[in-house]
Amino acid sequence: MSNQTHGWSQAVFDLQVNVGEPVERVREIFFSLADELRSDPKYGPMLVADAQMLGIDSLGETMYSVKFVVRTLPLKRWEVRREMLRRIKERFQKLQIKVIVPG
Repeated sequence: MSNQTHGWSQAVFDLQVNVGEPVERVREIFFSLADELRSDPKYGPMLVADAQMLGIDSLGETMYSVKFVVRTLPLKRWEVRREMLRRIKERFQKLQIKVIVPG
C-alpha cells in the first residue's frame, strides 16, 4: 500500500441543486468562489491547484448532484472545505439558489 496523495489532499464538494438551476450557473459560481479563496491571503497558500468540476454525480426528480474538488496542502482540506462551504452558503443564499450539501 502506498499513499497516492503525497504532498496534497483534496476537499470534495457534492452540491445537490434544484433541477431547474442551470449546471453552467452552478459551475461558474463555484469557480468564482474558488478563485476568491485562492486570492485570500489566509486560504490561498493552502491550495495547490485550481478547483475542478468532476461532473454530475446523480439525477433525481427535484435535485441533481454535481461534484467539485479542490486540492490542498496535506491536512488542510478540512479547513479549506469549511471556509468554502461558508462561502457557498452565503453566495447561494444571496442568489436565492437552493443547495444541499450532504454531510
